[in-house]
Amino acid sequence: MKRFLPVRVQGLLLNQTRKRLIQNFLSLSVLQGLNYLLPLLVMPVLMQALGVATFGLLSYAQAFIQYFIIVIDYGFDLSGTQQIARHREEPAQLRTIVTHILALKLIFFIGSFLVLWGLVTWVPVFMENRQLFLVAFGVALGQLFMPVWFFQGMERMKYVTIVHLISKAIYASLILLLVRQPEDILWVPVLQALGILVAGGVSLGLLWKEFGIRPTAVTWQGLRYQLGQGWFVFVSNVSISAYTISNTFFLGLLAGPVAAGYYSGAEKIVRAVQGLFIPVSQTLFPYLSKLMHTSKERMVEVLRQLTRWTFLGAACASVAIAVMAPLLVRWVMGEEFLPVVPVLRLMAGLPLLVCLSNVFGIQAMLNLGYRKQFFFILCTGSLLNICSVPFVAGRFEYTGVAILLMATEGLVTLLMFAYLYKKGIKLI
Repeated sequence: MKRFLPVRVQGLLLNQTRKRLIQNFLSLSVLQGLNYLLPLLVMPVLMQALGVATFGLLSYAQAFIQYFIIVIDYGFDLSGTQQIARHREEPAQLRTIVTHILALKLIFFIGSFLVLWGLVTWVPVFMENRQLFLVAFGVALGQLFMPVWFFQGMERMKYVTIVHLISKAIYASLILLLVRQPEDILWVPVLQALGILVAGGVSLGLLWKEFGIRPTAVTWQGLRYQLGQGWFVFVSNVSISAYTISNTFFLGLLAGPVAAGYYSGAEKIVRAVQGLFIPVSQTLFPYLSKLMHTSKERMVEVLRQLTRWTFLGAACASVAIAVMAPLLVRWVMGEEFLPVVPVLRLMAGLPLLVCLSNVFGIQAMLNLGYRKQFFFILCTGSLLNICSVPFVAGRFEYTGVAILLMATEGLVTLLMFAYLYKKGIKLI
């Protein structure tokens, strides 16, 4: 169709696309900066106020609640984004998509809460910290109402970014005021949940006011369709959690809260640096999804450029972490956490591996339709990690788990690259 448009009109459309991509990149950069850098700014306060053991207990509880958040989010963060991007000019279709996704998230939330209630009521290891687990679950309630996938698919991220900016600023300010000693541990998940609930409520209001989204009738056919759309992404997210969330959980269970605290602290530093690259991924995903339906060749060329720049940027970030590890630990965690430095250096390559696997897996394989293969590769990495981590955590503690994490991420990245190469998609 493009060839029938006047050159001037084509140029205008191209400029509008670029402008929208830049606006969304800037919005997502601010959003990810809040999600990853703010915890680093708050962490020194929490470390000093709570101590290693209590901070480890908090990390243990938060890691466990992440399992429920994965269930509630299902695969909608990607499948929902893809659908919204494809149907953004069809208001009736948008209302149907949003209604059925939110309905399923509500069902998953209720089911997750019932499971958690059973655990804190009858399982001793959860009964000991019942209040902490229940309060930490408040974040899952906020996640229920957070339609980031809608704004991402519409490529209108400035709205949700402003909301997050305000809620995160309030959260950080109240943490500084209220958390002073280990007994204040419950304030952390309470304030975290409060911030995300406010952001979620305002975001739903924006859907109603700015985009005219109204609830439609919920049908079994619509629910089944959304379940099918998000299934492979959901199972992939569960697989990924086996070598991310589960590592902290098993360390807390088998090696104690101190080991979990050390590992969690090092991982938060690495993930914060890694998070600097997420805006690029989130900005390009809906764009590539739409581009796939107009020009596969152009999409592959964009992926090649993305791979080159991602490798360069992520490699520099990984080297910087390794070189600056002692300084980062002192600044973020304090002098008493210097034993974490060797572990942080072991995990320094994580941004490079994860960023490349994101390009090969999410950006390339999902948009090219290789969902089953994407799922299989992640399950392979998941099985490797989940079978090894109980032994590694119990015997080698956080150092062994860090090495296991790097080995798993390396395998996943290599398998994704190999599959694409086999299919003739040469990104390097």
